[in-house]
Amino acid sequence: MTRAMVNLTGSLVVEEIDRLLGAYPDEHLYNLTFANPGLRRQLTAFVLSKIQNRYAVLEDNQGRPIYPNFQCASLEKKLHIEEVIKQGIDLIICDSNYQKNYN
Repeated sequence: MTRAMVNLTGSLVVEEIDRLLGAYPDEHLYNLTFANPGLRRQLTAFVLSKIQNRYAVLEDNQGRPIYPNFQCASLEKKLHIEEVIKQGIDLIICDSNYQKNYN
């Protein structure tokens, strides 16, 4: 029987990043910056490093997690994730501008 460990929080974070960036026009600085896949991954990694992560074990080919209801995260958790996303956006944009100006 094959088992795999999956980070359930990762998909929630990606969903929240997409939702937050989707609230801005396409030509907004945030969307222009995070159209870069590397910076988008950096943002996701930043957020995941700052919040509590939850994992599930997937069995065989069924793909059913042991904690299937986790995606129904509380409003409090979603608001916390949103706040960390905003912090990450600010840090990455500041760092990107710094690197452009001084490299």
